Amino acid sequence: MKLSILLFMLTLAANAQVIKGFETDGCTMYPDGTSDNPTLWYHCCLEHDLRYWVGGDKEDQKIADLKLKQCVRKVSSSFRAELMYRGIRLGHLSPIKSKYKWGWGWRHPRRFTPLTVNEKVEALRMLESENIDPRIKEKFISENLLIH
Repeated sequence: MKLSILLFMLTLAANAQVIKGFETDGCTMYPDGTSDNPTLWYHCCLEHDLRYWVGGDKEDQKIADLKLKQCVRKVSSSFRAELMYRGIRLGHLSPIKSKYKWGWGWRHPRRFTPLTVNEKVEALRMLESENIDPRIKEKFISENLLIH
């Protein structure tokens, strides 16, 4: 009896998700858009937050920050894009960290290492159930999880 309970608990632990569900606060500590269009660059921040949720290596983080800058430049201005980009890059140096730090989605500590195949599969599995604009989800998957 004790052995069957132990086996059941081990099975549950093995099947427990190692990645938390995705959440976003939009453009952390920055407006999501202008007063005329309050969500003008929100989608840029959502994609950026997805990338921070799943993490990866240092180069992945640099690319995520640059993609945010490019996206904001495309829908707004070079000035605003540069301001957001520099704010994010400076934030990396701050001793005060947001809960949305790089790779925050994983239940186990992971910092600046490439995603394994199992981690990519786990992230894809979790993304299936997330209520995110399908276009943003597809773009994120194809550009960041290397699934074609």
